[in-house]
Amino acid sequence: MTSCFDHKFLWVLDSSDCGGIDRVISAAQDTGYGICAKYHDGDPADDSKYGFQEKFAKIAERCASLSIPLLAWGYVYGDTYGNLLKEADAVVDVLSRYPVGYVIDAEGYWEVPEGRDWARRFGDRILGKVPDAKSRLAFAPQWNLRYSHNFYPADVFSAFCSVVMPQDYFDLAQRTTRASREEMLQITAEDYGPLGLPIHPIGEFSAGLGGVKDFLEIANAGGFRIWSWWLLDGFQDSEQLKYLADLAKVTKPDELAAIRAEVAGLKGEVGRLWETLARVKQAIV
Repeated sequence: MTSCFDHKFLWVLDSSDCGGIDRVISAAQDTGYGICAKYHDGDPADDSKYGFQEKFAKIAERCASLSIPLLAWGYVYGDTYGNLLKEADAVVDVLSRYPVGYVIDAEGYWEVPEGRDWARRFGDRILGKVPDAKSRLAFAPQWNLRYSHNFYPADVFSAFCSVVMPQDYFDLAQRTTRASREEMLQITAEDYGPLGLPIHPIGEFSAGLGGVKDFLEIANAGGFRIWSWWLLDGFQDSEQLKYLADLAKVTKPDELAAIRAEVAGLKGEVGRLWETLARVKQAIV
């Protein structure tokens, strides 16, 4: 069964910082990627000045008309500020309004002893209002669980999510060598593999073109087939994005196989036509 997460995505924080919605759409079209656009930050009532929901609505309309895959995401603080249920209701809101998946950007605020209870309440709230939400939910944690992330409730999130999207940010983690970057993705696989969910790592444009190339090579070699990129904002005209667009122009092996099969079929048709023509000539003679 096809999942809403079975695509590669470009993350968008604020379309205004990407050159506008037209540029967001053209970036998706150029690269063949979908868009993962921000829907809220914490309690939607507190982020109204940023216009996330209004901008998401416009992006959603454009993506729907052009068949561009779309996800929503939101940064959630748990019950740090007493807004856990309001944050969960924001997830319910987007799942109810749009036929999209949602990525829970849950990070350090959840790494507290009460984080497991927060995650349970968060998931229960969503599933209580959208019972079939699991197939449309993913969470985006730090790239590992072993280094100072002992309290992170990854297993609780995995109980009501269908995909995990670890943040493998080379630049942020100061992974500057190829060996250290390979180790990073290997640790990601080891730490999140036991959850039993598909792992779709997130790469980082700020690691530079070399970082993007390394990420793609390492991810492919490590068996990862789906990933996304943080962040389109500020990188809409970068060499990193151009590189992804250039890759999209290369004919993929499966497409090439389909073309060859079609050509073979046409050759067969031509052969049969020649045989028919020969029989017609014989009948005339």
